[in-house]
Amino acid sequence: MHLEFADHSQKGVERKENQDQVLVLGNAHFAMVADGMGGMAAGEVASKMVKDVFESKVSEWNSWPSTKKQETVSSLLPFAFEEANDKIINYRLANPENDGMGTTATAALFFNETLYCSSIGDSRLYVLDDKGLKQITHDHSYVQDLFDNKIIDYQEYLIHPHRNILKRAVGIKEAIKPDHFTIPVSPGNYCLICSDGLNSVVRDEQITEILTSSGSLTDIKDNLVQQALKNGSTDDISIILIKANN
Repeated sequence: MHLEFADHSQKGVERKENQDQVLVLGNAHFAMVADGMGGMAAGEVASKMVKDVFESKVSEWNSWPSTKKQETVSSLLPFAFEEANDKIINYRLANPENDGMGTTATAALFFNETLYCSSIGDSRLYVLDDKGLKQITHDHSYVQDLFDNKIIDYQEYLIHPHRNILKRAVGIKEAIKPDHFTIPVSPGNYCLICSDGLNSVVRDEQITEILTSSGSLTDIKDNLVQQALKNGSTDDISIILIKANN
């Protein structure tokens, strides 16, 4: 199975700097989006640290023989998350002016027609297959907890003023708890990884409509970004779009 990638990241219209990071390692069939948080440039530092750790770990894993890769594929992303978490915490302790720094991260590794996904925070991964669009990841946010516990309904969830308050992220606590998913992938499937600059304003119906429209993968990616801007996104927007081909 051949994978095609298209990615984009841009500063939000009300942001001083882009605190998002995108990482695509095409040869390793790997992609990741991280959305940093924290005052000054702390969020940008945190997301870059996560990106660097995953780039190193995945590149090393990809150089191994296929049998060793098969034996370690399910533990690769969890171990990388732990190392990234330790690095950010150590940096924050050595630089107390960056207290509160951290980052979301959603990572996807394709191996033997299987998608291995690990995620923490509110950057998302969606899969579009012949059954439709499905959000694979689960937001680790204050508002998601309210919705899960039926304290607010879906419409209140969509417009809640505290949607950006996270309950989990990389670099916040010593014990990191990302979610892990394993999903079969078939030719024709799309995978979308994005920061909340996209998914906070572009609804699932619009994502589905754009993903199923005609055009190249780059065109579809660009249309998603333009839809987010049209819908009023002011946050950093990062997106990685992946299509599985024969």
